[in-house]
Amino acid sequence: MTLVLAAEEECVDLTLNASNSEHTIFLVEAGTGTVIYDVDGTEFHSVYLEDIGFAPETGVTIVAHPGPDGWTDLEYATMRLRRPSYQDLDPTNWPDEKVAAVPIPEVEVGTFTATIDDGWAMFGATCAGGYEAGLEVGFPHGVYQVIATFSYATGETVEMTSNFRIHKSSDGNPLPEDQRPQKADGYVLELAPYADMPEVYWDADETGRIHGSENDKSDRVNTIIPWEGYVYIVMELTAVVYKVDGSWTYLEKSEYLATNAFAPWFDVYAGVEEATAIEENGPARVIDFISTQHSGLRSLAFHPSYNASSGYVYTAHLERRPDTVTTYDDDLGEGRFYRKCSRPEGWTWTGDFFAGRDWDSDEACGDAVVVEWLVENDVVVYSSYRLLVRFNYAQTGEQSREYEHPVKQIGFQPGTTFLYIENGDGSVDSSVAFGGQNPAGPYGCIMRVDVAGTEGTSHHNYVIPPGNYADATGRDEFAPEVCAIGFRNPHGLGFVTDPNSEFFGTVIMFDGGRDNAEEVNHVICGENYGWSNREGLWVQFDDIGGLSDGIYPRPEDDADFNYKYPVAMFAHDGLPNEGFGGQCGVGNGICENEGADLYHHYCFSDFPVTGYVYCSLFEDMMAAQTKGDNITIAPVRWMYLKYYATLDLYAAQTPTLETYEFREIAQIRRGTTLERSDARIARGIYGEILFSSKRDGRIYQALNSLHPTDLEDMLGEVVVAATTDDEGDDAA
Repeated sequence: MTLVLAAEEECVDLTLNASNSEHTIFLVEAGTGTVIYDVDGTEFHSVYLEDIGFAPETGVTIVAHPGPDGWTDLEYATMRLRRPSYQDLDPTNWPDEKVAAVPIPEVEVGTFTATIDDGWAMFGATCAGGYEAGLEVGFPHGVYQVIATFSYATGETVEMTSNFRIHKSSDGNPLPEDQRPQKADGYVLELAPYADMPEVYWDADETGRIHGSENDKSDRVNTIIPWEGYVYIVMELTAVVYKVDGSWTYLEKSEYLATNAFAPWFDVYAGVEEATAIEENGPARVIDFISTQHSGLRSLAFHPSYNASSGYVYTAHLERRPDTVTTYDDDLGEGRFYRKCSRPEGWTWTGDFFAGRDWDSDEACGDAVVVEWLVENDVVVYSSYRLLVRFNYAQTGEQSREYEHPVKQIGFQPGTTFLYIENGDGSVDSSVAFGGQNPAGPYGCIMRVDVAGTEGTSHHNYVIPPGNYADATGRDEFAPEVCAIGFRNPHGLGFVTDPNSEFFGTVIMFDGGRDNAEEVNHVICGENYGWSNREGLWVQFDDIGGLSDGIYPRPEDDADFNYKYPVAMFAHDGLPNEGFGGQCGVGNGICENEGADLYHHYCFSDFPVTGYVYCSLFEDMMAAQTKGDNITIAPVRWMYLKYYATLDLYAAQTPTLETYEFREIAQIRRGTTLERSDARIARGIYGEILFSSKRDGRIYQALNSLHPTDLEDMLGEVVVAATTDDEGDDAA
């Protein structure tokens, strides 16, 4: 039983046997005719070739069979192949970056008439002249639809439609196994309690600000900033900053915070409320807490000249429009609502995506701002409020609670007065929203402004330093504040602070990916980091998404697009085509304590659920090839976690818990199982690495990131000796 495809004489003949009694569509091994999968019917099929013992290097052919009783009066058969995700798209409108990337077939590959020979209709063999409509592993994997039509002399027509997904295996992680985080002996992270934050009640007032001290709940630690011997702890949902002596013991810190729970160093909520009541700063407004994941107080930064409890500090936070009206609507779902607001006269936005658009129905009523404040004798002067930048965002339909990826961390590059500002792409639910390539507003970018300099272009309340993206590339359509573009959800802003290091001032930022990749990036102004045309090391297609399905190999001419790729990364685990899956990266921990076990390692985490912790050697990151034809990334190690609940237990080398999941450590204080870890990473006053969780309100110190002298001063010689003897052999 053979069939030759009349439209392509170079195709391989197939010899098949089948016993199906009805019309059927098969996947067969090209050249051998071995049936590997029956994809007949309307049910969706996922075919994982390696899992069913099929050699991934062998071609796949689609064959249609009418059954033994289906050949009488059969005149001809036709089959069509298409990728349903593309069926409503016009390829002529795709950006060049995407068209050039992969050999995507037309939306509808075409109709082929097959010759009937001894009982088989065949379509799409693997051909010497090209793929045609056939499939072969290595061809972009993903979702396909096959429509087979059998036409009979009697006038009867039988049509079959099969929908299936083809992947090499059920392992959807797109990185080769040797490039994924590796577990190895000696890669251990030793954690001990550092501070316990005040416990507050999750219930909220009409503004969304949480308050109270009941029910054993904690505010969310968003950022930790070391400065002049103190750590400043930024709390998201009360919008307050606590100042704690960084050299105190865990008990001293926690006791202080418990005693001074309602006397924070800086109540940013009160500051905004009081400052905007002043006419020149008005109209009056408050911090906005409406977004479930990205609201309230985001970050804090000290001006480089700040000293002796005086100088300038900067906050990044969300502010609610003054006339916002919130309407709850059960039809939208429990707790859902929509908001309406106006644009105050005279206001301007550094990022104004809605200029000239129907913003009244689409614009969220919470703006991200960066504000400068004067501090005198350790007291923030509320009336000194000075706005630097303001961004607006879109709401998802009428569910404004869901707007995401606004402004994140801010920080000054060491040795300069350049303030770096992370601004997300504003996307929601794995969409691409503003993308990272859209010049309509500075979204999905890193911004850089000089708050005290004179070199550059004076602009608003700051100076634009030379070398930002528009200046470096000549693309004047981008806002002059933009340093680099092509980011999705920047998390964590780190700098090399050692003035004796050859890398002094280097900017490292973690970018949270969509469905496939989490990136560590070396930020250089004037560069394009790819999103939403790239994700990780791959081409990314906006309309598809999904693990493995929504990405494709880089094209041969990829270097011509001049994207800058990550220096380190990890990819998501799961079945092909799965969505976000609770995997996202965060980082900010560069250990600069020479002599510490983790010296010159950069730590980052898969923060939402498991809290897995990874690290890469900083020199390996800087040696990665991030542009050109031969892209490389630094090796990533998977850290084994040892948690010591008390210093006595630690000195006795009796960890309270050993695990790979930071979530298991975070749930100890809560006393209950946590679905998420929501890990965050920062640095302490000694340059050591600190961890926190938004779920338990506790901050943790990585003991083996401390300089041995500092560790001895804090914990005693017995602990240092015990640490030195611990080889971490149980880190499988």
